[in-house]
Amino acid sequence: MSMNASNPFTLPNGGVRRFGAIGMLITLIATAFIVADTRPAAAANGWILNGGSSTILIATDYVGNGSVSSGATKMYISAGKVSPSGTDWDAVWVPPGSCGRFADAFGSWTVNRIGLSGWWVKIMDVGANASVKSGSCP
Repeated sequence: MSMNASNPFTLPNGGVRRFGAIGMLITLIATAFIVADTRPAAAANGWILNGGSSTILIATDYVGNGSVSSGATKMYISAGKVSPSGTDWDAVWVPPGSCGRFADAFGSWTVNRIGLSGWWVKIMDVGANASVKSGSCP
């Protein structure tokens, strides 16, 4: 059964393909991710945008409980820059006495480490915007 090239929901006999509620919800969510994908073209994997005004430390291999593996690749990203492509970046370091503000495709949140030890924050691999500020929350 082939579909109409101009409308993938229209069957060759003129009928409309029925997806049901779950199928339609999945289609709408997938479409939203495609439309909302405004990341820089060079960032092909788990990317992180430094949306703050100071340099941040990012890493691969988040293992849970605020840590990354001992063999994780780490690098600094300057303010306004995006992590390089070809690597699955998925964590941001919030140093002791700092606060981080994060947003990805699944929501936004704040991690306040003022008066506490530093902490690696997991960022979903679909990309994120990170801002870390010392002494107060961004």
